[in-house]
Amino acid sequence: MIFKKKLTKRELLLWQVSIAVVLVIAADVLVRQAKAAFMRLDKEINLSEAEVLKMQSVIENKGVLESAYAKISPDSVTIKDADSFLKMIARFAKSSGLNIRNMKANAVQEKGLFKVYSVEIESQQPIMSLAKFLDVLNEEVKGVGIERLQISAQNQKELPKAILTVNALTFEQ
Repeated sequence: MIFKKKLTKRELLLWQVSIAVVLVIAADVLVRQAKAAFMRLDKEINLSEAEVLKMQSVIENKGVLESAYAKISPDSVTIKDADSFLKMIARFAKSSGLNIRNMKANAVQEKGLFKVYSVEIESQQPIMSLAKFLDVLNEEVKGVGIERLQISAQNQKELPKAILTVNALTFEQ
């Protein structure tokens, strides 16, 4: 043993009290850390509950949202995938006399309850053909819009080159 002499009652009591104080402080630190962890968990649970309530509200209103979307965009519902969107664009271009030189589908973006289909179109036609195409697109299909339009020409004798990005917003079923 470390101590060769026997401890007096007073020294023994002092050691016991010191050890008890250290144990109480250690227990207090552990309790405070546990309390902080439980408070963080409680906060996370409250945030998750709020998110679940928000999602339940959206799910409960799904029918209302679908009918409102159908009123706004009845023709967009036919866009089931990127291929059908490309075919629709090609059909409108043909009916409006727009000659498409190049057409490229971009990645489909999923934004919550909606999907956004995007296609980049390149054409070299008179501006009136492009204007007619945009007018037909605007009149015939709701939920379709032009994200970007760039028109350029090298000289006055050359037909203008148009590059446009067309987006379609559809409601996920």
